[in-house]
Amino acid sequence: MPTEPAPPVAGDGITQRAALAATPEKRVTARGLSEGGSRRDSGEERAARQSAAETYLRQLREHLAEHREYPQEARAKGAEGTVILALVIGRGGEVLSARIDRSSGYADLDGEVHAMIHRASPLPPMPEALAQERLSLRIPVRFRLEDR
Repeated sequence: MPTEPAPPVAGDGITQRAALAATPEKRVTARGLSEGGSRRDSGEERAARQSAAETYLRQLREHLAEHREYPQEARAKGAEGTVILALVIGRGGEVLSARIDRSSGYADLDGEVHAMIHRASPLPPMPEALAQERLSLRIPVRFRLEDR
């Protein structure tokens, strides 16, 4: 898969990006989810796009969480950490690129994130309300020993 620069992780004061609390990843950040309409869009159209974006991010979070596993060797060693995954998704849910943007510091955990993406592919397709052809995300994937 090709490598692309990753969008920034969301913080306070995000404009034209959406960030949602995720489980177990805690936060998914997307660039351009609420974009795509004209300046003449009504407030209702903007709200509908935002709602579709939030629903889609929730679907992605849940889909990835279903495919995430805590590596037994990492658990046995007491390894915990967060991997930042940079992901580009096409309209149909195809993974156009996936790379580790920031390592957890543990090869087992980083490798599990790659394996998770392969198990989870294809991802849910984008809803019609989202106009873009591709979506760039940064997804923190957290591994904590108290996780299942």
